[in-house]
Amino acid sequence: MKAKNIAAEIAERVIAYAKENPFVPIVVPPPAQSVITGTSFDPETFVLLISDLQTGHKTKTFNFKVLGERMDHLVERTLRITELHRKSHAIPKLEIFLLGDLVHGERVGKTVDLDELEDVIKVQMFDKTIPYLAKAISTFAQHFEQVNVRCVRGNHGKVSKENANTTNWDDMIGYVLEILFENVPNVKFDIASDFYQFVDVEGLRFLLVHGDQIPMYLNLPLYGITARAARWQKTLGDFDVMVMGHFHNVCSMDWNGTTILVNGTFVTDDAWAQKFIGLKGSCCQTLLSVHPKKGITFTSQIYLV
Repeated sequence: MKAKNIAAEIAERVIAYAKENPFVPIVVPPPAQSVITGTSFDPETFVLLISDLQTGHKTKTFNFKVLGERMDHLVERTLRITELHRKSHAIPKLEIFLLGDLVHGERVGKTVDLDELEDVIKVQMFDKTIPYLAKAISTFAQHFEQVNVRCVRGNHGKVSKENANTTNWDDMIGYVLEILFENVPNVKFDIASDFYQFVDVEGLRFLLVHGDQIPMYLNLPLYGITARAARWQKTLGDFDVMVMGHFHNVCSMDWNGTTILVNGTFVTDDAWAQKFIGLKGSCCQTLLSVHPKKGITFTSQIYLV
């Protein structure tokens, strides 16, 4: 009962903070005609994985300011790669997969150590995460004819174990962003009602999860990832590609006909990865391109440092 009261108090504080800081809907100019080149090659769709911002996590080399700089770098590099690819073929659409852990949260003793917490959840969400993501999405909306944002929730967004799974800060961030972009016709949101969602990209079926549902064995995630992928093929439905975050270490592999992509993180000097996996973490995000006939034509890690 005590935990429920704490969760309710947190939610009330966040709602009050939101009311004090009303959001102004974003207005984005239509994409310039020059973004699509004249070519005989088939158009492709870019897919950008964004996860594990861990906004509010403070380390020796990571804080709010560094996160903003790294998000700007991610946008700049994505657009530069887009520009280079458009010399040979059109890229009219961008799919953004928001794979969870957008904030670090406030669950001290559960998912957060007090000495690594830079500020409280209302600052993490409304002062940092939402403005950073809104800036990125609005920039992309000026360079692509269509931007689709697909969201799944992570474990750091949980308010408490006693609350519903949908009582999650990642979900709330998605809903606020959706409201901000409601008057931008070329930006659409799809916020998962479950811990996963399927997305079709040029005929390729993606399964989006955060990854916290997957156990590690001997402090290594790969066996758990491949075993769970095989099970989910039967229990959730067939898919071609499984994408996730959570483990803070980038990985790309083909496993029994399924492509598995594990995204990196925005954090450096990540104590969680060092303690529980023994690795320093991958400070990068993943960009890929999908062809309507050939599937994934390239996968690239965009390193943020």
